[in-house]
Amino acid sequence: MDTSSETIAAGLIGLSLAAMFLAIAWMFRARPNAADEAHEEPGPGIFGSATWLLARVLPDLLPYKARRDLQRCGYLHPQAYDSFLALRNALVIGVILSVGAWLVVVAEDDSLALRVLLVGGIALLLAYSLPRVYLNWRGDQAADQTVLGLPDALEMIVMGLSGGLSIHPALARACDELTTTYPVLATQLRIVRRQAAAATLELAFERWAERVELDEVSGLAALISQAERTGVSIATTLRNYADTLRLQRMQRLQSRSNRVAIQMLFPTVLCLAPATYIVLLAPPLLDLQRFREEENRAGGLLERKAKIDSVSDLPAGR
Repeated sequence: MDTSSETIAAGLIGLSLAAMFLAIAWMFRARPNAADEAHEEPGPGIFGSATWLLARVLPDLLPYKARRDLQRCGYLHPQAYDSFLALRNALVIGVILSVGAWLVVVAEDDSLALRVLLVGGIALLLAYSLPRVYLNWRGDQAADQTVLGLPDALEMIVMGLSGGLSIHPALARACDELTTTYPVLATQLRIVRRQAAAATLELAFERWAERVELDEVSGLAALISQAERTGVSIATTLRNYADTLRLQRMQRLQSRSNRVAIQMLFPTVLCLAPATYIVLLAPPLLDLQRFREEENRAGGLLERKAKIDSVSDLPAGR
């Protein structure tokens, strides 16, 4: 096959891979407020009426984790899971069709067709796994943000309660303050406020704990439930729990800092120690080699010693 055909095939491969990654990025684009999205009427999904069909073309190996990560990221629309599967399956189908088109173009060249199959297999694997990996990473980032900002959010709620506000205006004020620094946490608190207004505060926090599956939020839900049943002041409960979370966060940071010293031991031994040994031992070894070369010459100390040893090895009668 001529050079122009190879160039066209390479261009098609590059365009297909670029389209795949752009589609993944488009899925996780800036979205509307998740609290408002959760209260909209169920829509047809990202591909309209074909979303449900595309979502079931390929199975999902870990559906529970995918749903959990979608909720952690703030995708709370009823069709969010089907839209995620439909987009992933559409990427896989697109890669398969693209590989088939490439094979038709390069059918006359066996070596190029083999390369197209190899690149297509890699692209197929990426199209199936990369959206799930990215969603898992986004879910972990959202969970870390929630744990990190929860003490500050509780302090803001306590300040509102201490200032004479009820729990619902205090939650709304905390959401407004946290929108810039902790947007995921602010979104979750907006959902809690709406559910508390529709039902009870205890149920709202229990639903939050079920969505994010974090020990800190589960503990907060248990404390709110206990305070509602026993009549204890919610402000006092939240303040004490915020202090506990800050103490746990400090202990977690200290444990991580202690592990850093041990983790740095292996890079130090594998990377820095060889260079240090070379710097320290190379000059003496070079001097020793230079000494041996000079003294092995005619008239050198090592040559004389070799001659003396050879004479002493002669028989006694000679």
